[in-house]
Amino acid sequence: IDAIVGTMKWSKKLLHAITVTFVESGDIDVATERVHAREQINRLFSFNRGLPAELSEDLVEDLFGDANTDEDGAPTKEHVEEITLPTTRNYYEQRPKEESNWWSRFLATDQIKANAKNVSHPTGIEFRGLFAVPYEIFEELVFITLDRGWYDPNRTDCRGRKCHDVRLLILGSLAVMKDNATRLMNQTNTNISGICHDTFYSHWCKKMAESKEDWIAVPKNDDSLALVSRDYETHYNLVGCIGSMDVVKIGWDKCPISLLHLFKGKEGYPTIGFNVVTSHRREILNVSIGFPGSRNDKTVVKVDEFPNELNRGRHWLRGKTWYTKRKNGSVSRFRGCYMICDGGYLRWPSLICPCPHDSNESVRDLANVIMSCRKDVECTFGILKKRFKCLKNWSERKNYDLICNQFVTCCIIHNMLLKHDGYLSEAYSPHDFKNIQGKLGDGLQVDRAAVFLSGAGTEDEDVTPQDEVGWKQRIDALAEHQEIERARRKKEGRQDG
Repeated sequence: IDAIVGTMKWSKKLLHAITVTFVESGDIDVATERVHAREQINRLFSFNRGLPAELSEDLVEDLFGDANTDEDGAPTKEHVEEITLPTTRNYYEQRPKEESNWWSRFLATDQIKANAKNVSHPTGIEFRGLFAVPYEIFEELVFITLDRGWYDPNRTDCRGRKCHDVRLLILGSLAVMKDNATRLMNQTNTNISGICHDTFYSHWCKKMAESKEDWIAVPKNDDSLALVSRDYETHYNLVGCIGSMDVVKIGWDKCPISLLHLFKGKEGYPTIGFNVVTSHRREILNVSIGFPGSRNDKTVVKVDEFPNELNRGRHWLRGKTWYTKRKNGSVSRFRGCYMICDGGYLRWPSLICPCPHDSNESVRDLANVIMSCRKDVECTFGILKKRFKCLKNWSERKNYDLICNQFVTCCIIHNMLLKHDGYLSEAYSPHDFKNIQGKLGDGLQVDRAAVFLSGAGTEDEDVTPQDEVGWKQRIDALAEHQEIERARRKKEGRQDG
């Protein structure tokens, strides 16, 4: 009845056909249903007053009166008009994947795949320029997706059609991260609807973020620890250092207005921040959960899991010892590794920041060394945003969790690229300028649920007097060690001369 008064002619015909079918089968009585239909019409449209009796009767006749009847007065099936329902939903017409642009250029034949794997071939150069990764990493991502059961290639939709090729879906996801590709761009290049790409992208980034420990992790054994700490000790005399830490913020264009006061910080626009720890080789060792952009570094570090475990002695790195030289010829022994950071963090013994205004000249010199060394984390942020435009530009995603998963996925692929290009091998030195020049075109190309942090922390999360004393002792010891090593190297340089 609601459809009848909606002025759609086909709806009248549909209800009429349904009514005739029931009458013919003997399931309802015509006279009884006439009375029932009249009561329903009057009840449905009794706003301030009921429908006029004439209109009510006309609507009842639309249901019962138009059909021809046999000798017993019952409608016959032969006189029921054939009903053809119009298509009311627009849908994307699926076309063969073999006709798509990216399939023909990168996936069609074995020869094309071989050319794409060759980094010096024009096809291989084009592939990495479009998707930010070489073909080997693309194949690894496809294998991971299928091997871990994130996508079933044999699944069919409700119409019995086989689901889309996962390779084209992953290429679409990489294009979104590399160049902020739109729905229409992915749809045009893959012959897969933009909605399917968006759905897969959300699902894939979520699964990648849930498995981040396989690619993003602090040193877990002595060998990996030695490789990370050696760079700081060899080139900066920062013994015991395991990484640089800072916060990076990603603009959120479609932040809900109800959350604007939480995510709008000093930048003047809504952002989502991530506390990141990197090695001197630009490898990402730890990524925190996303937090509102209005929170400062001191608040963030209180809830980041790894810095808290390191400071409270719950991490295995807390048991590692390191030594500094003293001017009287002895050495000082310290227990527990540390990270270098800026002055915005808490003064924990596990967080060493520069003190450029200290009265001790050695401490001021140490501050210059730390400020020079911790540029590695800033360079990492620059590489990430240059490599993945989805991080540089304001994110147009509405979902907070998707933005967080997207950032973690970009960090994972960044680490995979460093390993693939040889930057994490023992033979590579971050200060070997020839190596950097030789690999510039390949590696460093120049082209959980939401947690809203309160500003307060518990008592054991704040800086205790013991923390302050331990932090100052480490600063003075490192400054003295720096002065001794600088004098030794200067003396050795004169002797060599």
